[in-house]
Amino acid sequence: MDQFNSFIGKYFDKVYQVPSISNEKLKELFWDLINEVIEEFQSSYDQKSIKEELNQDIKTIFKHYQTYVTNFRNFKSFAQILKSNFKKLKRDLYTPDLILMSLIEAMDFKLFSLIKNNGSFFICDGLISTREHLYLKGIYHEKRIFLEGVNKTYGSKRLVILYDLFPLLKLVMESSFDENYNEESFRRNRLPILEEIEQKQKISHPLIFPLYFYSASSDKVIQQLASKNFKEDILKAAKDAKSIKDICDKLKELFPKEDSFEGYRRLSLNWVHRIIRNEGLLIAKNILIAISWLAKDLKNDAGAFYLSEKREAAYLIATYLSRKKDDYELLIELQGDKSSDEFATTVIYQIMDEDNAQEYFHFDENIKGTICFHYLLRIKRRLEKKDSIFNQDIFDDYKQSIWRWMDAEAFLLKNEEKNPLDFSLRDYLTRELKESINYLDLFLDMVVTTDYGRKLQVHLDTLKQLMTEDEFKKVLFYFRRKNELKNLSQKNYLAIHNSLFS
Repeated sequence: MDQFNSFIGKYFDKVYQVPSISNEKLKELFWDLINEVIEEFQSSYDQKSIKEELNQDIKTIFKHYQTYVTNFRNFKSFAQILKSNFKKLKRDLYTPDLILMSLIEAMDFKLFSLIKNNGSFFICDGLISTREHLYLKGIYHEKRIFLEGVNKTYGSKRLVILYDLFPLLKLVMESSFDENYNEESFRRNRLPILEEIEQKQKISHPLIFPLYFYSASSDKVIQQLASKNFKEDILKAAKDAKSIKDICDKLKELFPKEDSFEGYRRLSLNWVHRIIRNEGLLIAKNILIAISWLAKDLKNDAGAFYLSEKREAAYLIATYLSRKKDDYELLIELQGDKSSDEFATTVIYQIMDEDNAQEYFHFDENIKGTICFHYLLRIKRRLEKKDSIFNQDIFDDYKQSIWRWMDAEAFLLKNEEKNPLDFSLRDYLTRELKESINYLDLFLDMVVTTDYGRKLQVHLDTLKQLMTEDEFKKVLFYFRRKNELKNLSQKNYLAIHNSLFS
């Protein structure tokens, strides 16, 4: 028995430790691993982009790498996870975040599970949803309480890496200790953080987080929207400029039509804005023209904190003109048949509004006249096909088309310049409104308002800009005789009775 105990003691009375690695050796292993991963990318551009991203946050990476990886066994686990993640996500996740998340996944399963299972706290919803805008104060307190719980349960060490991965959470905690904190300052300070998250595609990006944790998802739309390589293909198409249609065919994939992707379409608009602001002028111009074609399918409804998608897209004209102020030829091109009404009418509105228009739209009278002529020529081409301005399959924004028709017509008349149309807007409306009660209903949507007592009424001052009250009454009596006024929407039916038949 003594002999047996002596034999067992040789193996169980001793403590075995895995030898640690020096910092120099750790760095050598790290760069060997990174170079191995980078070589998997065929494109030299991809390799260069990864290295540039690494250099932006290399100190932060090494700070956590040297904390988690202390021996060869740690390194082997980390290397295996990192290779897998690079293969899965390529360049779509910001490289420093991919490395830090791989460290956590390999070495800190509790923290990894905490992040995975609490996406609502880590995903930056403010990029795609109005929820953060509407309930920012409540969400701020939720996140602060959550972080205090993390600190208490997991320790401050884990908070440090969370702050480096999720900078918005860091702002939450810093603000909670600031006596001068208020909601407005928090809103202001979060804006550059939101822009950084979006531009770099950090892990808290609403497209990237689910791709990292739920890569088995079959949602190809999300994968396409998050793909940096796909966006670079669009830029190549814009640079080659073989045709605007080629650019549109690629660009439209960033704007899925389903309502559930509304927030993601706004992310795509933000990306387009950065391209027009920062890329070469040829690329910027071709992308702008392409988005003017696609804007017909964007939403026309404004949100509580957003412009409508169409209006936001049309404002990209100003972004481009801020770089090339004298490109009035572009403004004429936007009067072509393929451009959305929002783009064509925004140009007219801006050049006519001397007092409020951005400086980029200030042109001399001759250029304004030329643009107005081309706008009315656009109207003429459509109407000659026997289409109505109220046909929303042809005019994607009939309201703005009518108002800008009025502006362009008045400008040409004032300057005694030729109008390509041989009839006035007033004559057209007087005739066209009798064609269909549906046309009258759409027209009333332009002039019906509520007074201070919330009573529906026809706003006569607005109406008189388009046609006389007598002309309008003739239209109403025409449909009254046909007993068709009852087919108006309830809102418009009440308005005309409150205003004109009371």
